[in-house]
Formats: sequence, structure tokens, C-alpha cells
Amino acid sequence: MKQVSDGAPLISVIVPLYNTPEKYFNGCIAHLRAQTLPDIEIIVVDDGSASGVEKLADGFAAQDERIRVFHKENGGVSSARNLGIVKARGKYISFLDADDWIDGDILEKAYGAAEKDGLDLVAWGVVREYGNRAVRHEFSPYLRLDELYEGAACAELREAVLDCNAELGAPFGKLIRRDIVAENRIFFDEELLNYAEDVEWNFRLFASVRRAIILSEYAHHYVYHPASLTSLITEQNAQSAVLCFGKIRGGIKHTPDEERLQGQIDYRFLFMLTAISVCGFFHPKNKASYSEKKRAFKAYVAQDEVKRTLRSPSRKRLSFAQRTVIFCMRHRWCFALRILASVRYREKKAA
Repeated sequence: MKQVSDGAPLISVIVPLYNTPEKYFNGCIAHLRAQTLPDIEIIVVDDGSASGVEKLADGFAAQDERIRVFHKENGGVSSARNLGIVKARGKYISFLDADDWIDGDILEKAYGAAEKDGLDLVAWGVVREYGNRAVRHEFSPYLRLDELYEGAACAELREAVLDCNAELGAPFGKLIRRDIVAENRIFFDEELLNYAEDVEWNFRLFASVRRAIILSEYAHHYVYHPASLTSLITEQNAQSAVLCFGKIRGGIKHTPDEERLQGQIDYRFLFMLTAISVCGFFHPKNKASYSEKKRAFKAYVAQDEVKRTLRSPSRKRLSFAQRTVIFCMRHRWCFALRILASVRYREKKAA
């Protein structure tokens, strides 16, 4: 049985859990237990699961003293991560979704880099796992890998959070000095649901980072399974995105960065709006009638934050397919969006 050392563990890995299929949760925990850096703690926060996976978590804790399980009423992934932050004892924290996994030596490599250069944050890359194939998601070419970002240069990383291709907007794939989060009270905004909450949190996090590095390691494995590939973005989640970007804009209001960052904020929100349309309002799994879908969609795009973003010049940076979706959204072409959503759904099922 592996144990935490007599003192505090070096790293606290926070794993929010909610009805995750046992097959994937097994893999997640197995890869954490096999880390080459043994002096870690694994904090599983069960957010009110009722599928039996919560009992599996308790079983893991009985086998390995490094695993601590906390059960709570369902309150969303932000509240689960926040409880994990509060319970963490490590010098560093890291987040891992319960259906993903990481390479066996990444925590050792990230910890070594952080200690060697006195870093606030170490990031690494993502591999997307589609069952029969794995696709490495390359970092945006302007990001400098294995080089120190220090002082004002860290502002570049904060802006990169708003770049969909930079892979810095998720909570996972990072090792973060815990006192940076604690001293600056960088908790997840529980008003935001499980959509876009990570972008808003990272945008605040990177405002406090002074020394960071991005490793040229692609060690986080983001697992796509049947449920995630064809999942539905709910109206609640769509509204959460509006709230998220409103908060981000509010956070930079009357600052020197306001004008420069507006276009990047628009770009990130536009990217999400394309998904909200085809994977939300007009998704085949949305059981509302077509007339109800149209009514909800038109009310959504009538909001000032959405209307303004749909008109943003940043839409020119999107792919042709995304620009097509945005054009249909701007002109309220609901039937066209319904067709695009059906095509996208079939493509994902065939993936």
C-alpha cells in the first residue's frame, strides 16, 4: 500500500466525479496511482453521483492511503473543484477529469521543472483519444515551449487562454502552485455551470502568474466516449457562456488591456456560439419541438452580449464552416442550423 509521506504531499491532484462510467474512472485512477512521483495525494470529490461509481471511489481510498474521497450534494463541477482546492495539502495542485488520464511521469517532470526554476505554473499538452485513434493537439505556434515566461511575458499566456487552439483554457494539463490560488482566492465561479467556467477561471489565474513554462510534453489524454461525443449543450450551459464572457469583459473594464483584448474575447465566444447552436439548440438530442427550439434560439441571440459578438469582425478568423454557422445565427436561419446540426451529429457518431 502506497502512503503519503509524513509531511504534506508534494502535489494534490483534484478529480471531480459525477456519474462517470466506471471503465473510464478506473483508468483515470490507475494512471494516477502509477505516477513515477509517488508523493502525491489524489482528492476525489464526488458531486452527488448515484451510478455506483461513488462506491468505487471509496474502494480505491481503502486500497491506497494517498486517495481521499469527499462526498457532497450535487452542485456542479465548479463547486466540486473548489472543495478540492480547500481540501488540498500539496505544495502544488493539478486537476484531472474523472474520465481522462495522464502519462505516468508527467507529474514528476512538471514538479521537477517547477522546483528547478521557482515556477508558479507548469503546463503540458493534450492528446485527444477517440478509442481507435489518438490525435495530438498541437499548441499554437506562437507559444514558446520549454522556455521561461516571466513577469510581463506572462500576459501573453493570459491572452492565450482566449485562443481556442492554445489549449490553455482548461483547468487540466497544469501544475499550479497552491498558494497562488489560495492567497489570491482564485476559486471557480459557482454561478457558472459546466460550460465556459474553465476559461473564466484560467483568465483570472494567469493574472496572478509571474513565472511559468509550457513543456513540450503531450501528456494529458482527453478521452472521447459515446456519451461525450454526442453530448447536448443545454440552454443552461448556453446561458452560462453569456455570463462567463460578460464577467471576463467586466474584469478588464477600464484597464489598459481592455481595447486590445476585446477582439480575442469575441473570437473565443464566437467559437463557443457555433457549438451552442449545432450542439445545443438544434441538436437532434434536444427533445423540444422545432417551434420551441426556434423560440428559445431567437430569445438567446437577441441578448445584447450575443448580438454584439455575432457582429464582431473577429468572426473573420473562424473557419469557413464556423463562419457559415455564425452567418445563419445572425440571420436567424433556423432551418439551415437544424440541417447543419444533424450533419454534425452524424459525423460525430461515425467518428
